Amino acid sequence: MSLLDPSSVNESRRQAIAATIQPATLEELRAMGEQLFPFLDHPWRHQFFQFLDEHPDSKYFRASTDDGIGILYCKEHNRGIWFIPGSGVGILQETGLKILSEILQQQKPR
Repeated sequence: MSLLDPSSVNESRRQAIAATIQPATLEELRAMGEQLFPFLDHPWRHQFFQFLDEHPDSKYFRASTDDGIGILYCKEHNRGIWFIPGSGVGILQETGLKILSEILQQQKPR
């Protein structure tokens, strides 16, 4: 895979996500949130936990890419975040949300 070929990187990430995507419980996500945002003043901490509190009965999924990016996804609300532990975090944009939705539609229910 060439680092200069974005389609190769995207396809590689898509394959890794499809291979690692799995349901995540609210308890698992709360524990993950504590690891991702250990400081109370982290700008993403409040948003992360507020979303979980507002949608406690939603179905959540987690996955990872082959280059170390973690992904959390809420199917019902088509929202998610990406994170690189200890480095960065952001909201999944339309393309990423579409890929996650497609992957879940293609997989058998768990």
